[in-house]
Amino acid sequence: MNIRLVKSGWEREVGDALAAAGGGDLRIICPFIKRDALEPFLSGELKVIQVITRFKCADFAMGVSDIEALRKLLEVGTQVRGIQDLHAKLFLFGSNRAIVTSANLTKSAMGKNLECGVVVEEESVLADCRKYFDSLWLQGKILTEENLVDWETEIAPHREVRKHLVKLEKLLDHGAEVGSVAESPIQVPAVSVEAPRAQGEWSDTKTMCWAYWSALLDVLKKLNEAGNPVPGDLASRSDSMIHFAIGKHGFFVSAQIFVKKPKIKSQIYIYENNVENFYLLLQKQREDIKRELGYSLKWEKQRKTRRIAIYLNDANPYDRGDWPRQHMWLAKRLNDLHRVFAPRVEALKLVDGKRG
Repeated sequence: MNIRLVKSGWEREVGDALAAAGGGDLRIICPFIKRDALEPFLSGELKVIQVITRFKCADFAMGVSDIEALRKLLEVGTQVRGIQDLHAKLFLFGSNRAIVTSANLTKSAMGKNLECGVVVEEESVLADCRKYFDSLWLQGKILTEENLVDWETEIAPHREVRKHLVKLEKLLDHGAEVGSVAESPIQVPAVSVEAPRAQGEWSDTKTMCWAYWSALLDVLKKLNEAGNPVPGDLASRSDSMIHFAIGKHGFFVSAQIFVKKPKIKSQIYIYENNVENFYLLLQKQREDIKRELGYSLKWEKQRKTRRIAIYLNDANPYDRGDWPRQHMWLAKRLNDLHRVFAPRVEALKLVDGKRG
């Protein structure tokens, strides 16, 4: 496996990766970015096209990250998105190399701090790195110049009080909130469709669930190649559920299996701060949705989520001989729900004045 550990010389390592890539695109996940550390990434043949970082104003006020760095990225045409509680650092150089590291994009991290990470050129691991990036990108909040101007105003009174960190905690983090696994069955990052080597340690149920979802992804991939909207990758999943983003943070088209009951379901899964308001807005379109789909849905309220679902009874996930029927049923409904709900979910942005 072409993966090696790096414990020092990160400036040199980044320079080598930039030179070896020889053009193409550069994607970065990094919570803290300083303007003076950006230059090597902006002066070469690689084009920095996407950056995922933090939008926490306390970071800017304390000087651990720069608003000017984000402004420079926007000036050169980079798309930037924010995620709350981000701590990962991942650099994707073109299509053939990635660096996963503890180092932020700062001069200290690149040249002075004790940092550790790996350089990856193994295709299977690169594919997982790209999936991880894409899974966060779909949920990130888009950065605009107007955001930067607002944040400069917000942090101005706090620039001289960096020692008083308690006061800085009052400053907001403007990135998108990504639900943890403990709060939600949504798994981020997206997992590989290849089973891990430790599969022998799994329970029979976990092994069945993994194989069930992998087979469904194969069906979805073939249908996606034929023009259907739900992809066969970029899925996030738990044992009992699998999710696909549909264009707005907190909204997914999902499939679910019930291992103790002989049934499965496809659904719109909503896990969002304004979940009840958005759910009610969609519910007002209930009859139009039913007419477009050609079948009824169950509108379900749970404590932190809302689900708009259709069930198939007498479908036992343990019956592998019945998987083709179950997977085609799920795939058709997932694609139906995506086609009917995706434009409606996108239109919800028009009625939510505080979110873009």
